[in-house]
Amino acid sequence: MKNKNTLEIMLSIIKNEQKIINTEQAVKVISCLLIKKYLSLSLEGEVNIKHYNNAHNNDIIDCIEQIENILRRSDIIHGDNNRPVLKDLYYNLDELDKFISTTNLKNTLDDINSLSHLYNLRDDYAKLLSRMSDESGSSGAYYTPTAICELLTHDITGSPNDYIYDPACGTSGLLLSAFYNIKNTYKNGHLKIFGKDLSSFSCLLSLCNMLLNNIDNFSIECGNSIQCNNLDYKYNLIISNPPFGKIDTYNNDSMHKYLEYDFLEHIMLSLENNGNAVVILPNRFFSDEHHEAITLKKRLLSDFNVTKIISLPAGVFLPYTAVKTSILFFSKNGHTKQILVHDASTQYKITKSNPFNITHTQEIISSLSQNKNSPWTWVLNHEDLQSNYNFLVRPELHRERLSFNISLENINSLDENLNNFDEMLFSLKNDIKQLKDDLDHARTSNTSIKYNLEDLLIIKAGLLLQKNNLSEKGGVPVFGGNGIIGYTNEAKEFGETIVIGKVGALCGNVRYCNGDIWVTNNSMVVKSRKDDVVYMPYLAKLLNAMELRKLSSGTAQQYITVRHIKSIDINLPSIEIQKKIDYLLYQIEHKINLMINLRDKINSCSIHIMNDITCNLQIIK
Repeated sequence: MKNKNTLEIMLSIIKNEQKIINTEQAVKVISCLLIKKYLSLSLEGEVNIKHYNNAHNNDIIDCIEQIENILRRSDIIHGDNNRPVLKDLYYNLDELDKFISTTNLKNTLDDINSLSHLYNLRDDYAKLLSRMSDESGSSGAYYTPTAICELLTHDITGSPNDYIYDPACGTSGLLLSAFYNIKNTYKNGHLKIFGKDLSSFSCLLSLCNMLLNNIDNFSIECGNSIQCNNLDYKYNLIISNPPFGKIDTYNNDSMHKYLEYDFLEHIMLSLENNGNAVVILPNRFFSDEHHEAITLKKRLLSDFNVTKIISLPAGVFLPYTAVKTSILFFSKNGHTKQILVHDASTQYKITKSNPFNITHTQEIISSLSQNKNSPWTWVLNHEDLQSNYNFLVRPELHRERLSFNISLENINSLDENLNNFDEMLFSLKNDIKQLKDDLDHARTSNTSIKYNLEDLLIIKAGLLLQKNNLSEKGGVPVFGGNGIIGYTNEAKEFGETIVIGKVGALCGNVRYCNGDIWVTNNSMVVKSRKDDVVYMPYLAKLLNAMELRKLSSGTAQQYITVRHIKSIDINLPSIEIQKKIDYLLYQIEHKINLMINLRDKINSCSIHIMNDITCNLQIIK
């Protein structure tokens, strides 16, 4: 371990001794331990653990989930008048001690014996967050790479008493980058940092990051920024890499189709007069010619001074997302006259072995400083902005395209479907990753219990239905050996039922239903005896995965008996875990079906566009 820094040592110990495989969870544990260490050093003599009413959590993850609940309920404000908030947090963190009694981890923490030592860990913590983002793709939602942070903050013009705000702060990398840039100019400034995020996990990491960087005055709030357009709060500098994608559950009252449009509008409303804003947006915003996007762009041009746009290379946020993005710089000091655009999207090829780095950042900054047209840089003048609302197209290319007739509807539809496909694929990967983590946790936690199906379930054969009672229409579906074979007017089974095919080439197929049904004698009826032990939708998926057809007998016609099914033993995790895994499996199946539909739409749009292009060949004479 001699070549590892303190936090890497802690990461190795936690993964080995606490049996925490997931890097994201391990970083969560490390962050809590560092916050506790900071509070124990800074509040020395001010806290009395005897007054703390100990909670009783089963493991370190349960303990930290309790800490996250505290973050969800209250803002963490660090300043001279907020000692009680920090004390309360310390009391709740104290229970961690019973989970770190092992010599290795305790000794490593004990070696951090002063605040100055703790502050020296800030760079190592930044590296740890970067590693977390690389090893857990979903963590990219909370983390902005250092080279991108530098690109966003390289040209900010702050003042010594600025209020700096990020409405989707993640781990607060952007806030800290902006803070240090302004602090280098104003050594004695009194800056205040405001961070907000919907995720209690990111707020936890933000708090740790702020404390390790010895920030005097900051506020970290767990909440939904875009539902709080409070015009009483204005900020001199707003810098953000907000989440993006189609509106889902984040803000159901939104007037916009995309989440990033809500964040952009929130930033515009929250900016102080003469203030500056820098925000990362997907490229679709700049090319979007739908009404809501045009309206936002018109407001940007008329009410704000958009000074600069940097189109980033594809892949800068991998493995989190492959969506192409750009950085938008604007100020609230008049309307837009001219925009300097730099297109780095084709300038660099970014891969896993060649990530976007500080050298790329410096080259882009150097090109921008020349403030003139080049292969990668151009200026959009006022007249260009009035005729074209795609800010990423060079004016001369836009004018050339006016004589080439292609349906914008098809192109916009293709662009939208491709973006939706990328977002759905990203979401699907996250669900699969979460499913893997949950299954790994269920396997390693030793909480699953072995059951015989006969002890859990009522298993019986279905009933014969006369052919004259079977019709193509009716109120009650009839299940045969391979699904619904027709309808009848009388039900024999009610509520949650699993139907297992008994005979034929497809015997052993499993179907879950919830309602009134008739099950014929070609199938078996499975009902729960213990609803507190087995979750029927999960059990149906588990039985389906077991390929019950392997249990079949017979040669001319294969069949499975009730006795075969009753003899099966299964391992079941807790009912809560069964429900969680079943929900993830449902989401995965649903998203795969949506992606298949999107694939068909993409294919259709592509055919229409190619037909348009072919028709344009007629302009050649």
